[in-house]
Amino acid sequence: MTSILLAIRDAVAGSQQDVTKTRLAENAVGWLKPLVAKAGGMINGATEAEADEAQPQSDVDLIMSN
Repeated sequence: MTSILLAIRDAVAGSQQDVTKTRLAENAVGWLKPLVAKAGGMINGATEAEADEAQPQSDVDLIMSN
């Protein structure tokens, strides 16, 4: 995850167009979302199948609402 974030940060910083920055950020979300779900599954003890079905955004929303 760190490698992805660092690469995206460097690419966004080097980009001049907002459209390019937006596309890079959207791609990063697509790459990171499954990794975050799997990490959450490992932390919480879920099986790999459960981690694949996890909805990390709803979990984050629930945590942040408390």
